[in-house]
Amino acid sequence: MNLIPSPNAGQPHSFSVINFDNDEILPRSGHRIVLDRHCLYSWGGYNADLWERENDEHTRFPLLRELLEFNFTTGKWRKLTTTGQCPEGLASHTVIKINRHLLHLGGSGVPFGQSNSNALFDLNLDTLEWKCILPEDQDNAPRPKYGQAMVYVDGYLYVVGGTSGYMYDMDVNRLNLADLTWESLVPKSAHVPEERYRHEVVHFKDKLYMIGGGTALTAFPLNEIDSFDIVSHRWEKVLTKPYHRKSRPKGVYPSPRKCHSCHLVVDSMNQENADIYLIGGMSESKIEQYLWRLNLPSLQWTMISPRLRLPVPVYFHASAISSDGCLCIFGGVTKIDSERTNSLQTVWLTVPSLQAMSWHAVCTRLDKAAIMDNVQGLREAGVPEQLLDFR
Repeated sequence: MNLIPSPNAGQPHSFSVINFDNDEILPRSGHRIVLDRHCLYSWGGYNADLWERENDEHTRFPLLRELLEFNFTTGKWRKLTTTGQCPEGLASHTVIKINRHLLHLGGSGVPFGQSNSNALFDLNLDTLEWKCILPEDQDNAPRPKYGQAMVYVDGYLYVVGGTSGYMYDMDVNRLNLADLTWESLVPKSAHVPEERYRHEVVHFKDKLYMIGGGTALTAFPLNEIDSFDIVSHRWEKVLTKPYHRKSRPKGVYPSPRKCHSCHLVVDSMNQENADIYLIGGMSESKIEQYLWRLNLPSLQWTMISPRLRLPVPVYFHASAISSDGCLCIFGGVTKIDSERTNSLQTVWLTVPSLQAMSWHAVCTRLDKAAIMDNVQGLREAGVPEQLLDFR
């Protein structure tokens, strides 16, 4: 469970932006983030301004070989020191958090495309030790690549698409986490989507829904998307429904895009209903700023609100969503091919729980350091234990 005292708790569809000193927290792109308890963890990334910075045994500039932790209760970052065998694919990799473990697959070092990997790494978030749990070149493993999409489903990791830096693919591979064996899922349908990278995949009702993506020169449209049935191994092209508004009576779709992020939110009152949220990304000529959602199973697109737009439009960013509906967006490219940010943007997509709003009120009225230094006093005052577990 994530309990995030976001600055805008109690104000759904209202963005908050936190900016940081560039010397303390470097701007970045191509990284990944996850949420756990009160914290956001950021792993990897790239900063084009660091090509001339000298490396030591622990750094890989212009890539960022660092694990950052942002504590929402204190509002502070920490750079965590990890041990063990650390992955080298630090840009456009994929990560999945399962309990207190961070699984890393793919990504590229520099030069891009010349140092790809298909080994699987595990970071224990309690001990901060990396382990390579599956070496390279296993039978039926995905090709070494970056920009692929990965999703966790019932004990399996599904990996879709990606690029070697020279060629793109639309392979689907599945890893059984119980015995660490890969399986190549050969499509049984005549239709197979075009090869791509930096797309997104979400899982709902035995299907993987693929949103956007592209190549170096193209971005795929969203008036139709592709779904892959994980039982029958068949791809299907699915037509979506446009969003209608007074100024566009014929309807409008989100712009084609790549390097965006997506998250699935299942209706807590109706498990048959879910929404895919679409955040940021780059079309062929601009950075997208509006938030969209695609309803499943109706396949209806909705622009959440013309007034709800990213305060800092980004692509190649990283985002994650808490269990109670707080969307967090960190970093990304803000000016095509040139400028990056270290801003943290948050917005509640649903009405926060009363507990989340109450904890936000406590955190904004008490000194941040006092909260950390007086855990026992807060416990005796009746603050629930799960709010005080700052590990």
